[in-house]
Amino acid sequence: MDVSYWQCRPEGDPRKVVPAVAREVGAQAVHVTRESTPFGRRRDAQVERALSHRDIRFISTGTPYAVGPGLVVKQDGAPYQVFTPFRAAWRDHGWPAPAGAPANLAVAHLESDREAWSFVDDALSVEGLPPLPEPGEAAALRKRRKFLDGELAAYDSNRARPDRPGTSQLSPHLKVGAIHPRTLLADLAGRRDRAADTFVSELAWREFYADVLWHNPSSAWRDLKPTLSGLAYDEADDLVEAWRQGRTGYPIVDAAMRQLNGTGYMHNRLRMVTASFLTKDLGIDWRRGERLFADKLIDFDTPGKVTGYPVGKDDRVIMRSSGGGGYGDPLTRPPEAVQADVRAGFVSVARAERDYGVVIDAGTGAIVGMKRPAAVPASS
Repeated sequence: MDVSYWQCRPEGDPRKVVPAVAREVGAQAVHVTRESTPFGRRRDAQVERALSHRDIRFISTGTPYAVGPGLVVKQDGAPYQVFTPFRAAWRDHGWPAPAGAPANLAVAHLESDREAWSFVDDALSVEGLPPLPEPGEAAALRKRRKFLDGELAAYDSNRARPDRPGTSQLSPHLKVGAIHPRTLLADLAGRRDRAADTFVSELAWREFYADVLWHNPSSAWRDLKPTLSGLAYDEADDLVEAWRQGRTGYPIVDAAMRQLNGTGYMHNRLRMVTASFLTKDLGIDWRRGERLFADKLIDFDTPGKVTGYPVGKDDRVIMRSSGGGGYGDPLTRPPEAVQADVRAGFVSVARAERDYGVVIDAGTGAIVGMKRPAAVPASS
């Protein structure tokens, strides 16, 4: 049941705009998807107070995640700090089936605000604007079907290859809520093949990032680990500009940044490469890179891009937050992520063992053991 239609309302303070629209249609309640980001939670709390003054209920239901952030916890109630145990608990927790369409739903068609439409038209006519994905649920479902019938078959081997169209391309649709992860999980229910399991794990990463941010809202603008707060950064504006424009002289970094500037998209592996290059090689504050990604990426998602941004000026400095697998030891990445890097040719088998402690069989590519990375001192 497709009841969507385009409408532009005046831009402004949601504490004023939302109650005004509710009053215009005679609504007794405003229903929204529950927010999980720090800004969204503050905004919705303010809107709820504004509506209550007009005797209008504010009802938040569900989240953009299969399992709402904050619901997957350890037996003692503490949040998970490392992805792998989180993923296991997330699977055990389970999630409801996708919600069905309502049997009867009356939609009020309101007149759009001309000034608001003009604002949208101006934004869409900006020179250099990358091509945007086709909007709406129907478009998202078509892309989902294309992925399930095509790229999914080799997803476990192709997803880490920036030179191949091996990903789902569903991130912009997940970001805006045009498709729900429960819909994708329902498609894969009962499948036990490696490709499907890998895609489910990628959805779990998205949920883990949101969970980390839920429990640590200040990590949207501060380092998750207090030990990083005193890290000194370089203020090399010329290097930042070269990185932004894709003219560092490092081909893979430059190609990725030019792709971002031209299309609004960048392969996930290249997001890791370019972010790591900015922070660990150029020594630039991760927040400067995060702001550019927020401005350029059509699928920018606060939990994944903020908690996953790498920090550090050399190979002995830990990765920030979930970019390093959570709150683990320096350079301790999830073994599966290191394995994927080896398969993609980004990391050698020797380095996987030396720097990440992941022992990989050179012939089969299988993980055969774990050891403490050479760069990480043993705990006292």
